[in-house]
Amino acid sequence: MKAYPTQEELKEYFRYEPDTGKLFWIKKSADKVVVGNEAGCYTMDKSRPSYITVGFNGELYWAHRLIWIMENGKLPEEGLVIDHKNKIRNDNRLVNLREASRYQNAQNVSLLNTNTTGFRGVSKTTNGKYRAYIYHKKLYCLGTYSDIDDAITARNTKEAELFGDFACTGSLSITQSNE
Repeated sequence: MKAYPTQEELKEYFRYEPDTGKLFWIKKSADKVVVGNEAGCYTMDKSRPSYITVGFNGELYWAHRLIWIMENGKLPEEGLVIDHKNKIRNDNRLVNLREASRYQNAQNVSLLNTNTTGFRGVSKTTNGKYRAYIYHKKLYCLGTYSDIDDAITARNTKEAELFGDFACTGSLSITQSNE
């Protein structure tokens, strides 16, 4: 595992704005650094902005991990990751970041671009009805419904039961993104 800077070292070089989720340089760490400028740049994921990376001490780091260390003193324990609640990978406001297991993080993902209904776990059948389903260690078939809203309600109810705070109920934009 890559060594990360300490909280003290990060606070010596960066200022973090919790309301915007942005890091700013307060001390030069390299020739190209301009004190006062925002630190980091977007990585690209399928032609859209993704995570923000920051070059520091000859290494590249994800900004959300540096922010987590600055605010919490350390990274999450082994086996845990930092999840972006709203699935927007470059939204590094502290209120949007939370510890999650890899499994919980995998639940908080955007729709696949093959999704045709706009809702996770709801598909249209060949007879024009809507099938609701969810995977959690096994496949739960939640029924077939004439009305898409009934299928969505069944899926959302079961997802909230299974995943609690990590449930992604409701419509999800296919263009949103996550950690």
